[in-house]
Amino acid sequence: MNFNTWGPFDCHVQNKTHWKREFWEDVASMELSYGLDGGDLKSAIGCYLFTTRRGDKYTPWYVGKTLAQAGFEGEIFQQHKLDHYNAALSDVGQAKGQIFLFALITDGPGDSWSFSKSFKSSKRTVDWLEKTMMGMALAKNMKLRNLKDTKLLKNVWVEGVWGDQNSGAPSKTAREAKKALLP
Repeated sequence: MNFNTWGPFDCHVQNKTHWKREFWEDVASMELSYGLDGGDLKSAIGCYLFTTRRGDKYTPWYVGKTLAQAGFEGEIFQQHKLDHYNAALSDVGQAKGQIFLFALITDGPGDSWSFSKSFKSSKRTVDWLEKTMMGMALAKNMKLRNLKDTKLLKNVWVEGVWGDQNSGAPSKTAREAKKALLP
């Protein structure tokens, strides 16, 4: 099982009236530019990432997943998610809100593939990606708005490698371990 990355798509939740329709039109347009029919991505399952962007710098604010039959369209704009997006946007001022979609794909014959609709059998894979992305997002922004499944990620640290330690310079062995683990 693999995931395709789509986006970033502008997410104007604060200042436009037809932003949802425009968002899904942008998604369909990107699908068409890749030779797909357009419209399947919004019903796909997988993970999504809400970020803010200022220039070429992205800051992750919320990581989510969907295994629902309604796919991304039924999940990413629920009210409590919009509350997270709007709070992040008000924290950062002039930055743009953007969403990345990470759609689970299934391989077909030859080089063909399609968006996965395996809601039940894909749960472990989608859960794994969500938690992995939360860890990556927290490494970049400790103010990540996710609460569920982040307690250990936010509070456990490994000297010089992971987490907010505030304990001075890491040891030589910690620096070497970081080189071994991270790019």
